[in-house]
Amino acid sequence: RLLTREIERQPRTEAVARARLLAERGRVLADRNSYGRRDPASARRALEEALAAARGASDPVSEAVALQSLAQMRYGETFETGDWEGVRSDFERVIALRERAGDRRGLAESYFYLGLTYEQDGRPDEALPLYRRSLEIAREVGDGVLQSYPHRHIGGIEEERGELDAAANVVEAPRD
Repeated sequence: RLLTREIERQPRTEAVARARLLAERGRVLADRNSYGRRDPASARRALEEALAAARGASDPVSEAVALQSLAQMRYGETFETGDWEGVRSDFERVIALRERAGDRRGLAESYFYLGLTYEQDGRPDEALPLYRRSLEIAREVGDGVLQSYPHRHIGGIEEERGELDAAANVVEAPRD
């Protein structure tokens, strides 16, 4: 509701600010949906509106936020559909946008999710370098929460391989 109020107050002439608010509202609705599938249709509509506003404002940052959230929704659905290649290409598109925009924190998030698509597809060797890239960027930007995601997955893969020392020392994970 707070974001909706801010969006309504935002002058239409401030296209980038409006697009970023719409993208954030869509992200919040998608996150809320992912923890209970409460209303995926309204989350998707909000993200589509945000995506249109981002493209209209030529704002790659808000476009990437909206596309990332849409891809994360699709990721959740992929457990039923098995279309890992499709959702993987969604995250690759987001990474390209974030590279162009210089969105380092966003890149760490997107590389992590791209890694998840490989791990869930039974391809941990392809997931590891993506997790390590995510971790490297998250360290660069100083985002401890974001660092915890690849830490956990790198450690889990190493543990499954029987590499217990590597799993225990994942905090100092080497680059690939």
